[in-house]
Amino acid sequence: MAWNDVFRSSQVSGTVLATAFLKLHEAKDSETCIEGLPAAIRNDHGQPWMYDVLALQMSLAKRPEKEINRVLLSRVDFTDGNEAQMLVTASMLSQFGDYNQALSICREATKRNPRQIAAWTMARSIADRSGNPDAVAWSRLGTLKHAWDFTFEEDHAEARTVLNELLAGLLESGDKDGAARLEKDIYDAVQRDLTIQISWAGNADLDLVVEEPRGQTCSYKSSITANGGIL
Repeated sequence: MAWNDVFRSSQVSGTVLATAFLKLHEAKDSETCIEGLPAAIRNDHGQPWMYDVLALQMSLAKRPEKEINRVLLSRVDFTDGNEAQMLVTASMLSQFGDYNQALSICREATKRNPRQIAAWTMARSIADRSGNPDAVAWSRLGTLKHAWDFTFEEDHAEARTVLNELLAGLLESGDKDGAARLEKDIYDAVQRDLTIQISWAGNADLDLVVEEPRGQTCSYKSSITANGGIL
């Protein structure tokens, strides 16, 4: 097979492979993708996104569902739960236009590690490209609840703006039940178990240190804890 000859004779970079298969996808040449992707995997050029793209191309070519599911199960074994690789795969799938599967991977990544900022950033981007209002809302609600880093104020402000626009759209369309559900989801997303605020005047200088029930300490030295404490 020509694909085997290519991979055996040279080391092809992942970027080159991604570009090549994307062009084949744009040309609607699923059969060539179905031949080339397994060849890359067999010849030690495999990357996690290849399994998902292979499954996508097999679906477009109307291959049996059992064969497609076998490919997706192989991807799970290949990635071994690596969250960073999951996000690479989600990014690739979004480029191929498979937003549903890309968002499914983002949901799994955020479920495994809700405080992973990169996963919520990726989720927001893919949700916006998908045009799916439910996905857009989910990505912003998760951002409000879990995405805390040094740039959280900007991300939270953007999330609130988008959610308010979605809420206004539901009200304008007369979907009162949908609006009520979204309002409750927003309310739940911004709730905190405990909020402490200190203030002072004059030359005083106070530092807030909170010892948490599981022995963690939240302070300026450790502003984000495993228990969810945020300073």
